[in-house]
Order: sequence, then C-alpha cells, then structure tokens
Amino acid sequence: MRRAIKRFLGWMIAAFLFFRSKCLGRQTPGFPRSVVVIANIGLGNGIMALPLLHSLKAHSSGIKVTVLTNASAAVIFRNTATADEVIILAPSYPGRLRQCLALRRQKPDLTLLTFPALALPDELLPLFIGSRHTVAHDYRPIQPFFHHLKNLYARLVPLVDQLHDVEQNLQLLPQGIAAVRDYPAIRISERAEEAAREVLGDWSGEARPLYVMHPGGKRGAGYKRWPAAKFRALADHLAETLDAKIIVLLGPDEAELQDLFHGPHLLTFCSSDLEIIIALLKKSHYFISNDSGIMHVASLVDISLFTIYGATNPQRNGAWGGRATNIYKKDISCRPCIHFIPSGAHLGCGQECLAGLSVNDVWNVIRAHQEEESRNESQFSRS
Repeated sequence: MRRAIKRFLGWMIAAFLFFRSKCLGRQTPGFPRSVVVIANIGLGNGIMALPLLHSLKAHSSGIKVTVLTNASAAVIFRNTATADEVIILAPSYPGRLRQCLALRRQKPDLTLLTFPALALPDELLPLFIGSRHTVAHDYRPIQPFFHHLKNLYARLVPLVDQLHDVEQNLQLLPQGIAAVRDYPAIRISERAEEAAREVLGDWSGEARPLYVMHPGGKRGAGYKRWPAAKFRALADHLAETLDAKIIVLLGPDEAELQDLFHGPHLLTFCSSDLEIIIALLKKSHYFISNDSGIMHVASLVDISLFTIYGATNPQRNGAWGGRATNIYKKDISCRPCIHFIPSGAHLGCGQECLAGLSVNDVWNVIRAHQEEESRNESQFSRS
C-alpha cells in the first residue's frame, strides 16, 4: 500500500513538473547575479561543498550567494565567508516553505543543490524558491524516485563513482565561472582561541609533538570506526615512542568513549563547539581520525592528517588537500563497499577492512610519513 501511494505521488509530481516546464518554456540561462545554494547536508559534506561556494564568491562579478543549510554546517559557511547570507532551515516543513517563498520574492537567478541530496523534501525545495534555473546532480542511478523530478531541473550533473565529492560539486558551476579547488581560510573568534588555551592549560607552548585524535564518528556508522581500543593503544605508543601529548576529541555521538581515554599523556575534550575544535587543531601538529565530519574540519587547517578508512572510499570523500594520508587495508577485495550511499553490503561481513588493520599498521604509516617529513626539512635547511 505504501509503495503504491509513493508511486502515485511520484507520477502526480512528474505530471505537474512536466506541464510546468511546458508552460515556462525553454529559458536562456544568462549569467547569474544571485545564487541560492541548498546544502542541507552533514558537516563533512558541507565542507566538501566549500570550493563550490568559494568559486562563486571569487568571481569578479560579485555574485550574491545565499546558503540554505543546517545548524552544524552553518558554522563552517559563516566562518569561511563563502556566502552573503546563511539561512538555517526551519525544522518544520511549513517553516521551510515560508523561507523558500521569502527567497522567491528576491527572484534569484540560479539554485544549486549540492551533493548529496537524497531526501525528497530537499529535492523539492527549488520548486518553491522559483529560480530561473536549477542545477542538481542526477540521482536516478541510486534513487529510483528521482526520475519523477527531472523536469524540475534545467541541468542534471552525472554522478561519477571515482570523482571526489569536491569535484562532484564543482560540476554544478555555471559556464563562465572558473573552479577554485582550494578550501577558503576559516576565521576563529577570540572566544574560541581563549577557550582552546584554557583546554590546553600547561600543554600550551610545549615543545613536545601534539597530536589530536578523533576515535569516533556519527552514531550508527560503525563501518567507519576503527576500534576505539586500538586508538587508545596507538596513543600509548605515540606517548612512549615520541613523548607525544594527545588530545582526544569526542562529540555527543562518542561520549561513551570518554572513560577509555585517561592518562598523563591524554587530554579528552568532549564538545560540539566547532570553533573551539578548530582552534585546538590549529595549535596541534598531527591529526589521526576515522572517516568523519571532524576529519573534514581538520582538512581546513594546515596540519598533517592520517585518516583510517573501512567501507568508504577515500578517493570519493577523503580529506581534501595535500597533507592527508589515507590508511586502509589494501588486500581486502570487497572494499570500498559503500560508494554513494550505504547499500547494506557492509552489514553482513566481519568488517575485516577495519578490524584487520592493526595498531602497528597505522603506526608504520605515521612513522614513514614523519621520517619523510624530517628528510624534507633537513634538505630545505641545507639549501
């Protein structure tokens, strides 16, 4: 019954959009002066949309950019100055409708729907915004319902399996706007700087290497989590071998791990305040994490990143930039088993891609990277 109702609703939407497109006719795109970007996505996905917004704002014509997003990603868009206006989407559908109709009165030229947008309410938002043109990714290969919506969009960008999400989003850019592939600089308030100094306490200004670890990930995504006990063992090894200090970042989804990380070489910081987290990252030397939103936050900061991957594909959603090293078991033939969205293939296995990755495996990658780093610094000082 539910499937039949969904199919009927789909055909009704498709018929409405078909007749709407016939009434509006084919319009010449023209150059956009005002762009609405719908980015109601997770923290990591929001960060991987930054180069798209950076490209729009860097254009000499001064395009007005408005972003529709959620509370977590809004911090990133505001602090990177990649939008003229950041609107946090209302929790209720009537509230969102009012927000879209308010934008409609501004008569925007273009609406862009960033990757991934896999919920029907988000995919229908452009209908109420009423831009002259709307561009989105073509989700038909992974979302059968999406074929009912194709007449809502002036252009659909194909999904490419091995294309990084940053590049996937840059495909949305209108003709005539050059892609800026770098992340923009992020501002940190004095409040966050002071809070970070208080968190570090006596560790501030020490000569010993400072590592930040994020042993968690969003709740329900165990296929992205290297076992927390192995993170603890790695932290102990770093302290013993390198006399390192380690900050352990935990958010609301990882609070249960707090009891595992205690010791003179460990400092646990449990918070969802992104500004303070970024301030701490800026004061550290290295970052070690699973594939997580905080990992992408760390990619905004100029430090070396070591990211541990299981079922997901670092070629698609790895940390963007030149200072990231992706760590994964290369002899697991079934990985990555998650490409665009979880298909369920990761649920019926023992997750050997993560469980089979030893502390020594990760340590060897970190050690090799640091030895290479030392050689490069030595060559630079001699020259």
